[in-house]
Amino acid sequence: MTQAKCKAWWDEENKIGRIKIEGNPDEKMANELFDKVDEINSKMSGKTSWLVDPGDNRPSSRLRKVIAERFYSDPGIEKQAVLTTSTVIKVIMQFVMKASGRKNVRAFANEEEALKWLKRGE
Repeated sequence: MTQAKCKAWWDEENKIGRIKIEGNPDEKMANELFDKVDEINSKMSGKTSWLVDPGDNRPSSRLRKVIAERFYSDPGIEKQAVLTTSTVIKVIMQFVMKASGRKNVRAFANEEEALKWLKRGE
């Protein structure tokens, strides 16, 4: 099993935040990741957009809870694109989106399409 790793950073070239998740982080690690997201957002003027790469892992229920509470419900985030080809992750996303009322999160199979959507003003 791969050791969990999480990283959040600002992509200056594309003017978006990026998150890369490897393995299945525990709740503490997920909260630390979103503390970093909050730190990045606090330095930006206006709302931010984020590209999330969760890898091929199915997030645990605790991780999904942290994502729903800390990320999907953040009013400072304009859009969120998730890179995945996993049907399981797409179904989980749809469930969380309905529960949170968010409509600005979409799943994409490739980074190029995700970046196009994030940069469009819709």
